[in-house]
Amino acid sequence: MLAEQGRLVYWVVNTFVQAGLKCFVQMDYGNRDIPRLAEKAVQLPEVEIVDKVPRESEGALYVFDMPDPKLVGKKWSKSIQLGFDVFSAYHFQKPLILPFPIHPVHYEHGTTERIETLRSSEKDIRILFSGDFRGYDKTWVTYPQAKLPRARIVGIIREKLPGRVFFVHERSQLDALLINGCAGKCVLLDTSRLWIDDKIWLEVLARADFFLAPPGIVMPMCHNIVEAMAVGTVPITNYPEWFDPDLRDGVECLCFGDARSLINAVECALEMPSERTRAMRRHAIRYYEDHLTPESFVRKVERHPSRTLTVLLLTEKYVAQNARRLGPRSVLIRGVDRAGRWAWVREMLRFGRPD
Repeated sequence: MLAEQGRLVYWVVNTFVQAGLKCFVQMDYGNRDIPRLAEKAVQLPEVEIVDKVPRESEGALYVFDMPDPKLVGKKWSKSIQLGFDVFSAYHFQKPLILPFPIHPVHYEHGTTERIETLRSSEKDIRILFSGDFRGYDKTWVTYPQAKLPRARIVGIIREKLPGRVFFVHERSQLDALLINGCAGKCVLLDTSRLWIDDKIWLEVLARADFFLAPPGIVMPMCHNIVEAMAVGTVPITNYPEWFDPDLRDGVECLCFGDARSLINAVECALEMPSERTRAMRRHAIRYYEDHLTPESFVRKVERHPSRTLTVLLLTEKYVAQNARRLGPRSVLIRGVDRAGRWAWVREMLRFGRPD
């Protein structure tokens, strides 16, 4: 739990804080330094560091990674053990997967408080991608098929659609983009060269109709795809099955698998009528509100039929060590038949409406 600069601790604590719960935190660091984001977590409003758990436990949630024998027997509303194994089947229980969050930096800057307002931003960028390309050239996850890596995805788009791409590689180009937008183009920004300030990232993201959401280095899931849906920007992605429930092609997102379907998805986004784009935007926002917000997760916990349950987190370390274990019976995939995932007829995307 103390890995990734304390991001996991922040993720868990902030989820319950954002859902309106008072959190009492007891952590054993041993001889380790307090990771930066774990320290930020215990400084959040409604968080109190304690040496021992308050006496009254009825109606409270007990959330832990390693169980404390003195606490397990208390009368909790729910006992929730945190884990990382998203690739096992869990035949005899139904664990929950903690929704991947908006990056902590946006909570630090207070920009998440304006998410609903940002959803009504004027759209002056058609497709946006902003991210690092360095090191993103390998495929770790191969189920349900090998994922095109980020660097390859960007390369294919630049090669196949040269007239539809605006590749930002100079400061003057970025300044022009931030002032004027870029309607009708697929904007590609390599953050190893230029960087959109974190303080305005969600504002810029909200100006795009679509966000190109390629996978990360080790595991597909990235903060930016969640941030996109939060502000009403429709993702174009090749890992819809990593969400629970799956993102639906042509409803909350546009999906691709290989190079050809990637180009089809990008062209579809570039040419999509405004009415259809607005419909997909509404579905993306609805999905975020129903499945990715802290409040929606806590509702699932409260409705869970068991008083003891497992909650799983997506972590780079676990995926790196176990990527080949992912299969149709993994709890992340939940055994759904993935055949024909990208088989939607593009005419339906252009002219039809989602069911």
